Amino acid sequence: MEAGKYPFFGGSTTNFAANRGTYITDYKYYELGTGGKYRLRYGDSFVSITPDKIIKIKTSGKALLVFSDQIKPLANKNDRVAFLNLGNRQFKGLVFVYKQIPQTEVTKFDSMVESFSITQ
Repeated sequence: MEAGKYPFFGGSTTNFAANRGTYITDYKYYELGTGGKYRLRYGDSFVSITPDKIIKIKTSGKALLVFSDQIKPLANKNDRVAFLNLGNRQFKGLVFVYKQIPQTEVTKFDSMVESFSITQ
């Protein structure tokens, strides 16, 4: 892996609060908005996005949103980001990020996310 190019994941509980700026891993969950857009919950606010791709997770039936560079300044232009709702009351979602993803790795990242198996 080249310097600066790396995958990671994280999320926040519904009652998480921090006295600092917002990070991509402060994601809590997404919900369907209006006009085909989705709303991502970060802290006490929402960010509106239109996903590049929606993937169904086989075991949980939850839709996974995969997109890049729509959530500045939370993500950089060449980051690939996937948001997943978990359905848990306290820990509602996870975010998966591949920082500075090479174009040749996008399909592999998407396939990896599609292979996830989520159980409650």
